[in-house]
Amino acid sequence: MQKYILLLSFFILCQLNISAQTQGVIIPKPQSQLMEKGVFDVSKPVYIFTKDSKLKDIAQIYKTELSQYIDNVSITDSKKSKSVNCIQFKLSNKLTSEAYQLIIGKGKIEVIAGSEKGLFYALQSLNQLLAIAKTTKTNLQCTKIMDEPRFSYRGVHLDVSRHFFPSTFIKKYIDALALHKINTFHWHLTDDQGWRIEIKKYPRLTEVGAFRKETLIGHYRESPQQFDGKRYGGFYTQTEIKEIVAYAASKYITIIPEIEMPGHSLAALSAYPELACTTGTFEAATKWGVFEDVFCTKEQTFTFLENVLAEVITLFPSQYIHIGGDECPKERWKTCPNCQAKMKAENLKTEEELQSYFIRRIEKYLNSKGKKIIGWDEILEGGIAPDATIMSWRGTEGGIAAAKQGHNAIMTPGSHCYFDHYQSQSTEEPTAIGGFTSIEKVYAYEPIPEGLTPKEATHILGAQANVWTEYMDSENQVEYMLLPRLAAMSEVLWSPKNRRLWSDFARRLPDFINLLEQKDYNVSKRFFDIQATRKLNRDGNMEVSLFSNQPNAEFAYYEIPKEQQSGDTENPKRGFDPIIQTYKEAIVLNKSVQLEAWIMTKEVKSNRRFQLDFWKHKATGKSITLKDSPSKSFPGASGAATLVDGQKGNKSFNGVQWLGFGDGANMEATIDLAEVQTVKTLKLGVLDDTNNWIHLPKSVSVYASKDGIDFTPISKTEKGDIMPNTREVILPIDVKKFRFFRIIVENHGIIEAGFPGAESGSWLFVDEIILE
Repeated sequence: MQKYILLLSFFILCQLNISAQTQGVIIPKPQSQLMEKGVFDVSKPVYIFTKDSKLKDIAQIYKTELSQYIDNVSITDSKKSKSVNCIQFKLSNKLTSEAYQLIIGKGKIEVIAGSEKGLFYALQSLNQLLAIAKTTKTNLQCTKIMDEPRFSYRGVHLDVSRHFFPSTFIKKYIDALALHKINTFHWHLTDDQGWRIEIKKYPRLTEVGAFRKETLIGHYRESPQQFDGKRYGGFYTQTEIKEIVAYAASKYITIIPEIEMPGHSLAALSAYPELACTTGTFEAATKWGVFEDVFCTKEQTFTFLENVLAEVITLFPSQYIHIGGDECPKERWKTCPNCQAKMKAENLKTEEELQSYFIRRIEKYLNSKGKKIIGWDEILEGGIAPDATIMSWRGTEGGIAAAKQGHNAIMTPGSHCYFDHYQSQSTEEPTAIGGFTSIEKVYAYEPIPEGLTPKEATHILGAQANVWTEYMDSENQVEYMLLPRLAAMSEVLWSPKNRRLWSDFARRLPDFINLLEQKDYNVSKRFFDIQATRKLNRDGNMEVSLFSNQPNAEFAYYEIPKEQQSGDTENPKRGFDPIIQTYKEAIVLNKSVQLEAWIMTKEVKSNRRFQLDFWKHKATGKSITLKDSPSKSFPGASGAATLVDGQKGNKSFNGVQWLGFGDGANMEATIDLAEVQTVKTLKLGVLDDTNNWIHLPKSVSVYASKDGIDFTPISKTEKGDIMPNTREVILPIDVKKFRFFRIIVENHGIIEAGFPGAESGSWLFVDEIILE
């Protein structure tokens, strides 16, 4: 009897393993999937059967796609014998246009959908199952899938102004979107650095505006900035655009073009300088950022833009045209006679209202042509255009404001949806604009903001991933930054909220990465890197536990005490002979060290080493309080405690080690050392990244106390004493004994003209406070 129970248990376990391998491998995760007995034999010929002439095109798409995995696929309008495999289509008015049912049985696959679009999405799911079956040399497990998307707008953006990409790559990019069941491609065609769309009425837009004399090398924040001295540019002819639009339509993807206005217009002004507020010559920007020269609000400009849009409309059948509207400095308007006359004539009190007037003029024109506008959330300033849809990028506030006013919104906050941010905190990551947006963070995003009523929430159409290409100068780099983070975003937008679970997604992702690589995409392997959980114990020591998404990973590591590092920033380990250890349990760091670990197993999906710098000092792990909380968008890994956890932030302001204080807010922190101690030096980590509105503090002041009540000023430094591009402020302290230290960091305040974000409150970013 015992033997029989063991055999039965073994049989059940095997069945569960089969299900684990075949069930739930699809990304994005379907609404429901039920495994059934039996298999569909992929070694047999397959006939695609349909009598509906309207489905001939989708049948041909199925034939082309399935031929990658099945040797003999053909289309027929007559039923074959039951001994052969068959795929049968059916449209049902009981399903929404993007919904589908995929029923895989023994010898027959039924695809039922609300439209051809739904049939296409079913194909993407079937392809994933077939790809895994081919890799594992198995048949398809019988299954029943019922599926439809959560959001109607599932978007991905690509900036081709900063760097230009040929039509062949744009089509490959569209293929990637289709694989992820994305239905909208937001094509950013114009900006300060280049005009990329042919406009026949204005040939100088591409003759002049499509090219810049050189391009910035390295990062924007580096000083001095370096340039390559090479002319750069390119554009798409109207013939090419028509081909791309048709290609996207064949993948059931709508392309929304973006023509930037009234700001980000230097490339256009370089071609037609008479559209500016000032006289003179202009040139397409050779570096990144925000520039003061923008479109003037005189009638000549509106005539130009309407003529441009008239040609754009003929190329793009989309319901929407994106008109930008972001980051438009008002300095030129304030001193421009034409703009001031326009404000007087239209009874406009502020330049913000003038921008709203500008957007409304364009919206009225586009509405007259049967189009609607989308704009970045700045178009809310001065009053929103009547039928505009808001694209909320500066956090979620713009989307919330739009929804509460009854306007539709698309969520694309920089914190979760900007794929130009670093995707790991490894020093081996290629240069990016900044920020830190891991695939885990993307997956954790929820597009419906808190605080909306159910009715208001209906105005959130969906969300979008943005790919800005300032630091992406090759097709490979674009793919690396997009994939596999797009897989996480696709599931956020498609799958039911209650069906999403990171551990389940992480289990399915390796097979999906294999599929992407089979299709010749350059996929980031960050997902397989060594990762770590870390915590401070009561002694202020760091406990580090290592893990990886790579199966059966084993680790080795060594520690380099800070005092033994060479001081050479290029090679801090020079001259050091480390003691290599095998990882068995949590590593305890009890002094200032650099920890380095790597995967030892033979099959290494990612060979990047894990590094952790730990600083053990008098304040590590001690009690700390903040007078005012940091921004909800940049709260640090553990709030105020992040400032004394023994870890510094890297160059990415969006990293978990930074606390951000926005809109000119100061930071005031009080640390309790638990006992009176001698302190000689205070070090404070700060960021200097004016391109992202982050400025050095105006001043840093230190006060000390023995009782926590009476504080004495002991050190202060002004901004003039803080070196630009620094990431650490050092304040010497007379050798005295104190228990409590209060650090007040004064924000830079209002950003001056000439800097991005001019006239707005600056950001202050602070990381570790070190007391030695």
